[in-house]
Amino acid sequence: MQQLVLFRKLVIDNKNYYQLYDIKEKCELSEQFGNYLERNDKDYFYLVVDEEQSKIFQNSKYMIFSDFNNELNQVFEKKELEKTFQAFKEKFNDLKDINLQFNIENYFDQIYDNITNDVLFQDDGIIEILEVIARNQDILNSNASDDIKKQFKDNIILMGLPNTGKKTIFKTLQENLDIPYAEITLTPDLETNVTRVFKQLIETANGNLELANNGIVYVHDNIDQLANYNENLSENPYMPLLNLMNGIKLTIGEQKEVFDINKLTFIIALDISSLEEIEDYMLDIRNIPNTHVVNIVELTPNQQKTVLLKSKKSVINIYRNILKSINKKLVIEKGFLDELILASKNIDGGMKFVNDVINRMVKLEWYNDENSVNLTIAKLKEVLKYFDEDIDKIENLESYSSKSVETNKELDYDLEQLVEIVKQNVRSQDEHVKRILYTVLRNRYAANNKDLENPKRYIKNILIRGESGSGKTLILTEVSKLLKLPIFIADATSYTEEGYVGNSVNDMLASLYKAANGDLEKAQKGILVIDEIDKKSAGGTDSNVTRGAVLDGLLKIIEGTVVPLEIGKGFNAKQLMFDTSRLTVICSGAFENIEQIRESRLGVKKTMGFGSKPEAKPDQDPKIIDEDYVKYGMNRQFMARLGVIVNLNKLMPEDLKNIMINSKTSELVIQKKIAELEGLELEYEDSFYEALSQKAFNKKIGARGIEKAFNEVLDNIKFIDINPMVYSKVIFTGECIDDPTKIILIEREKAKELVKKKD
Repeated sequence: MQQLVLFRKLVIDNKNYYQLYDIKEKCELSEQFGNYLERNDKDYFYLVVDEEQSKIFQNSKYMIFSDFNNELNQVFEKKELEKTFQAFKEKFNDLKDINLQFNIENYFDQIYDNITNDVLFQDDGIIEILEVIARNQDILNSNASDDIKKQFKDNIILMGLPNTGKKTIFKTLQENLDIPYAEITLTPDLETNVTRVFKQLIETANGNLELANNGIVYVHDNIDQLANYNENLSENPYMPLLNLMNGIKLTIGEQKEVFDINKLTFIIALDISSLEEIEDYMLDIRNIPNTHVVNIVELTPNQQKTVLLKSKKSVINIYRNILKSINKKLVIEKGFLDELILASKNIDGGMKFVNDVINRMVKLEWYNDENSVNLTIAKLKEVLKYFDEDIDKIENLESYSSKSVETNKELDYDLEQLVEIVKQNVRSQDEHVKRILYTVLRNRYAANNKDLENPKRYIKNILIRGESGSGKTLILTEVSKLLKLPIFIADATSYTEEGYVGNSVNDMLASLYKAANGDLEKAQKGILVIDEIDKKSAGGTDSNVTRGAVLDGLLKIIEGTVVPLEIGKGFNAKQLMFDTSRLTVICSGAFENIEQIRESRLGVKKTMGFGSKPEAKPDQDPKIIDEDYVKYGMNRQFMARLGVIVNLNKLMPEDLKNIMINSKTSELVIQKKIAELEGLELEYEDSFYEALSQKAFNKKIGARGIEKAFNEVLDNIKFIDINPMVYSKVIFTGECIDDPTKIILIEREKAKELVKKKD
C-alpha cells in the first residue's frame, strides 16, 4: 500500500528547511501541495512511499530536513536543529505546544566534545560521522522491514593519511555510543571475519541478538597484507571487505535466530598512502550502495605541533602522565618539536614517524635515576640516525587517553622504595631488579587504564635469562607481592599441545585464574611466568614432539587474544573468556652455553698463553641480543614479542656471601631465627661465610647452592643433636666446613661465667 508523506517548507537564512507534517494512507491534495520535484515552488510537498518506507518517517515525527545535493537529509546538528524548529513553532500553531526531544543530544554534546578534545582539527569529518550514525540508528530502530532498513542505512569510509586520528575516532565512538560494536582488521578468510564480528557484537550487546544486528563494525585498513594474498593484484584485495558487507546471514543457536550482517553499519578506515597503486579497486567500494566518504584532513606542521602539545591522547601527554605516576617529568626543549616535525616532512605517515621517534627517545632514558626525561634537539639528531629504512619495524605507540592513568595511591610505597624492598631479599642483581620492576609497574598502569585502544601494545613482555639459583623466581614473586598482582609460575616442560598427555597452554591461564582467587579481572591483569622456556626452543633439551605447538599456543597468549577456559569439571564446570591483552607474560630460562653463540657472532678469537683474554671485533655490542636467542633455537616471532630482555648476573662467591649476610630470606638468617626461638644463639664468623660461599659456588646452582651447602654443614656437625638446654651458643668457623670438630659450642654455665668476668 502506498502512502503520502507530507512536508511543509520554511526558508531560514536563504536555506530551505522542511518539517515532517503528516503521513496519510489516502489524502486529497489541494493546489498548495506539490510533489518532491516541485518542493522549491511550494510551501507544502509530498513523497509517495510504500508502507514499509513510511515507518522510517514515523520514527522521525516532527523532525527537520534540508536539501543537500538534491537529497532530503535530516538535520542533526543541535544548534541548527533548535534554531530551525523554533522558527517552525513560531509560524505553525500546531507546533507551539510541542517540546522536541533531541534524541541526538548525546551525539553532539558529550560525544562530539569528547572526540574533538582528543582528535584536533577534524571537526567537519567528525560531524559527518555522527550525523550518519544518528540517522542510521533512527532507521534501524524504526518499525520498517529489514530490506528497507538496509536500503536507507549508510556505511562510512574514513579516508586519510596514517596517524591522522582514525583509530582515536574509533575508540572514542566505542566509549561514548551506547551501540554494540566489533573492531577488526581484515583477513582473507570470510568465515574468520564473520566469526570475529559476530562474537564481538554479541559480547558488546550483552547477548542481545537484536541489538547486535543494529551494531557498528569498525574495520582497520590492512590492504598491504591483503594484497599479498592476490598475486600481482589480479583480484581486488578488498574482496574480503566486499564479501563481508554483501548479504551474509547466519543462523544462530537452537532458536534458529538470524544474524544479518547487511544491517550493520560499517565504518572503514583506509590509509591513503596504501592506495597509490590500487586506486582503481576503490571503485568497487565506492559503488557499494549508500556509502558515505569522510575525508580526514592532513595537518599542517603548526597543527601537528598543537596536537602533540594539547591532545589528551598525543604521545607526549601519554608519557607525561606515565612519567608523572613514577615521580618523573617530561621536559621538552624549545624548538624540539619544530625540528622533529620538519624531519618527518618527507616521510610517509609523518605523525607515525613523530610518535616513533618520541617513543624511542623516552625509552632510551626510561631507566635513568634522574627526575626527568629530557627531549632535546641534540638527542633528537642522535636518535634520527637509527631511523634509516627500519621505520615500519619500530613499535608504534598508539594514542590513548590518560585521564584514568593509575597513580601510586593503591601502592604502599613509591617506586624507589619498591626497588629497595626487593633488593633486601634479592642481592647482586640491583640493575636487573630495577628494570624488571619498572617494566611490570608500567604494565600495571597500562592494564588498569580502560581507555587503551590496544593495551597489548603498551604492555612489555619480558625474557629473563639466568642460571639456576640466580634469583629469577624470587625477583618475580617479590615484585608481584609488592604490586598486588596475582602470579602463576609454570614449568614449560610440563605443558603439551591440547589433546596430548600433560597440561595444555590453556591450563596456565586457568591456574592464574585460581591464583587470583577466582577474580577474572585481576587474573587478566596479572603475571604469567613461563619458566624453562629454553627447553621448548629448537635447541632445547625437551624432546616433546608437541614442542612447536606449545610455543604457538604461548605465542597467541603473548600477542593478546581471548582464550576460552573451562574451570572445574562436570556439572560444576564454568566457562570463561580470558582476555590476555592486559596480561604481563614473563619467560625465563638458563639458556646454557648461549655465550658461545654470542662469541661466534662477535668474531671472538682466543689467544694462547696464561691470562690471555678473548678478543672481540671493535664497535660490537658484547651483550646477548635477540639474534643470539634465535640462533639458540627460539622462534623469531616469539622473540619479537618479548620487548624487554634481562640477562641476570652470574653469581660469584662474593655475591653468594652478600646474600648469606644481607638477604632476609637467606637460609643462614632463617636458621638463626629458628634457633633463637629455642633459646640457641648462632654466630657465623667471616671465615665461615668465605668458606661456605665457595662451597655453594662449586655446586653451580647459584643461590640455591647456599641452602644445599649449609644443610650439608648442619648434617656434618649433627646440629640436630645440639641441646639448647645445655648450650646457649654455636659459633660456626671456616674450618667446620670440612672438619665438624671445629664448631665452637658455648655451654650455658660457661656463658654465665663469661658475663661475670666482663662485668
